[in-house]
Amino acid sequence: MSPELGTFSRILFISSFSHLQPPCCISEGMTEFRIRELRGSDARPLVSPLYQAEGNGITIRSDDLFFVGLIDEEIVGSVRFCVEEETPMLRTMRIAEKFQGKGFGRKLLKYFESYLIQNRVSTTYCIPYAHLENFYAAIGFRRIEESLAPTFLQERLKEYRKRPQEFICMLREAHR
Repeated sequence: MSPELGTFSRILFISSFSHLQPPCCISEGMTEFRIRELRGSDARPLVSPLYQAEGNGITIRSDDLFFVGLIDEEIVGSVRFCVEEETPMLRTMRIAEKFQGKGFGRKLLKYFESYLIQNRVSTTYCIPYAHLENFYAAIGFRRIEESLAPTFLQERLKEYRKRPQEFICMLREAHR
């Protein structure tokens, strides 16, 4: 095991996305896809190169929680969960270019959903690219008017709208 993956991280393998199972794995041909939960400081050496490869920087806080998908020791992608101003958020999700379109993003997202359910996270926001609305809707996110989002997210959306991509505000509420 690579030392940069951290010895204190929890290794999580996936077999079912309806709820968490005891450790097992998904085989992708001859490879094994695993998901690890890592706190920001442990995730930094893994995920920073993923974002930099796309020309994006990332500010990683020590209390951010990353769900990092790996094949062998190679990073496939990650989901970053954080709580800002007491608001749970799916803050970023990235899949390495060579792994895009192969279903790994859906697996990471479904695992993230199981985390939210298991930990009874009642409300979660995300600000994705508009063309990903249906992707995030697969785990219960729905598009909302930005005026319904917390003020700090409304301000963030204003900043994002200065970019050429189109962004939307989405909310996932736990099933009651």
